Amino acid sequence: MLSAETRFTFHNVGQGLFYSGEIEFNNDKQFLLVYDCGSESKNAIEKAINDFSKETKKKEIDMLVISHFHDDHISGLDYLLDEFNIKTVIIPYFHPLLRLLIAILNQNQESWYYEFLANPVSYLLSREVEKIIIIVGDFPDENNPNEENLPRQPDNLSDNDLVNIVLKEIDDKTKKEIVSNENLEVLMKNNKIKIYSHKGYITLQDIWLFRFFNYKDDKQLLDNLKKCLNGNIPNFSPDKVSKIIRNIEKYKGEIKKCYEYIKKQFLLKDFNNTSLVMMHTPINHDTLKVKGVFYLKNFFPIFPICPFPIFFSSNLVDYFCEEFLYLHREFYYKCKDIINRTCKYICSAQALTGDIDLNYDYGSFKKHFSYFQEKLLICQIPHHGSYKNWNKDFVEDFKIPIHVASAGKFNKYGHPSKKVFEDIIKNYSIPIIVDENKWFTLKAEITWSGRDDRAGFR
Repeated sequence: MLSAETRFTFHNVGQGLFYSGEIEFNNDKQFLLVYDCGSESKNAIEKAINDFSKETKKKEIDMLVISHFHDDHISGLDYLLDEFNIKTVIIPYFHPLLRLLIAILNQNQESWYYEFLANPVSYLLSREVEKIIIIVGDFPDENNPNEENLPRQPDNLSDNDLVNIVLKEIDDKTKKEIVSNENLEVLMKNNKIKIYSHKGYITLQDIWLFRFFNYKDDKQLLDNLKKCLNGNIPNFSPDKVSKIIRNIEKYKGEIKKCYEYIKKQFLLKDFNNTSLVMMHTPINHDTLKVKGVFYLKNFFPIFPICPFPIFFSSNLVDYFCEEFLYLHREFYYKCKDIINRTCKYICSAQALTGDIDLNYDYGSFKKHFSYFQEKLLICQIPHHGSYKNWNKDFVEDFKIPIHVASAGKFNKYGHPSKKVFEDIIKNYSIPIIVDENKWFTLKAEITWSGRDDRAGFR
């Protein structure tokens, strides 16, 4: 019988996001995952990374996924690279012109941040990352994973071969454009850089599945932005973007003017459309069982019951949850009732959404992740709980028992929105806030009996 010990944590970084996952299986194999690593507070993100480094046995991250390039999601990247070796980094594709706008929206950052924006691939390789996967936005993938098309992998894979990439290659025209824009001609030959569509998935052996989503680039927006920059920056050309990003202070007036123009023309909020979403789940053999415990931990407990556990198991009849007491005191729930009401199958999947705008093209998002509907246990609320990025259809369609917002305790943006929490509560789900003081952890034991059967979903 195969089993895996897992731990997934939304860390206490305040206004930002730092999520980690550890999957130990086959007694001696460990897979370490990180999704985003940033905060508006340098002290908060560095302390969280230090705590994470002390907790984990492994000092090598197998897969780092970056949702987008705003500083509150990657401000700890340089420090994380000091503390850990990183095998594979997965990033969404941002055209250099969009990275220029991101630079003007995130001023007064450390120099490494602008080096990263100027050329993400070169920066990551200079920090000795082994492999970089760039995921380009595409139409939704209607070929959802199922028992028939998931590959079965042998149990004796080496540590270097634990991950199997089953993502679709992008078309030649788009690939040539990206290679040219990023000057990747030489780097592509050494097999360290791969460019894929979000169609398909990645598996950890045959026990875990990762699926991604990214909105397609708006070609009209890019064309208009290029025209504006040509008209405002003397001798501007796309091949000078990296140099301009490195000297952002010199050009900030001209770039800000183009940002305001594009924002008005295309009714944009903050360029969060291209956040790379990741959903992941254990691959459901017929006899998959999940037993675990949630912890919501607080440095400064308001009530004596904190920290407290919430126990659950994959057998719906055996769900046992102590009454869920919010630190805000106005919310009382019984976890058992909520999970039994929402989970028609084994709820074990998780959704990490970065700052994606669920109103931009929700239909494509929903279609791409249709398999995960009613199978998700935990979801990160997009954009720290911002109402502008929220779509109440999401909570109604996916029926997720637990929603987590990562936000600063006294942030100036009003995150998370009360309206978002009201939508979640009305759908019999539990909203949770993690901030500078509180973090949320799920520890679970996954077991697969009938290990000789083909891997696949229920």
